[in-house]
Amino acid sequence: MDTKFSDQPDLESIQPERLIKYRVSDDGFAAEVLLPGFTYTDFDQKIGAFSFNILLSDYRSGETLVKAEMSFVYVDFKTRKPCPFPDWYNQLKEGQELTKPSERLVTPDIPHEAFKFDLQSAFSDIDHNGHVNQSVYVKWCTDAGTEAALKGHYSGFKGNIGTYPMNTFELKYVGEVLANEPVVISTWQDKDNHLVLHF
Repeated sequence: MDTKFSDQPDLESIQPERLIKYRVSDDGFAAEVLLPGFTYTDFDQKIGAFSFNILLSDYRSGETLVKAEMSFVYVDFKTRKPCPFPDWYNQLKEGQELTKPSERLVTPDIPHEAFKFDLQSAFSDIDHNGHVNQSVYVKWCTDAGTEAALKGHYSGFKGNIGTYPMNTFELKYVGEVLANEPVVISTWQDKDNHLVLHF
């Protein structure tokens, strides 16, 4: 497929000093961003973390099309653990405006009646950091939710969960899954709002 970037090098090969790579077309109407997976664990203010918001709008109508709120954690690639920002980064960011990371999500207690969905991570789920990519967890939750809906576990959801519009998806990463590991997904509806699903 011909794109505004067809005559340029592959995105993974540019900006070798950056983990997150990006480029904008000459006319300013197209952009590409490469966000490889990160090692996510619980984090607080003692480690390097920052948040930012992305808002994509229709430039003609002004209608908001996509809104994303993201938190990033600085990771030591040898220990695979969150760590403080290095001195060079702290000096570099002095001229930047970074928002405070959002509050940590509370890890929910799994109710005994939660629906259980078993699977095993595949090699195709793994990113270049050697663990399951962050997007795969969302897919797994969609698969588990669909199975739960088809088996009558939810009230109000009857089929493929992926066909229902999702307003908000909040994720808390507490560890990593590697290739060929067994995974059990528990899912249940919120006791106060049956339109809210937990995984």
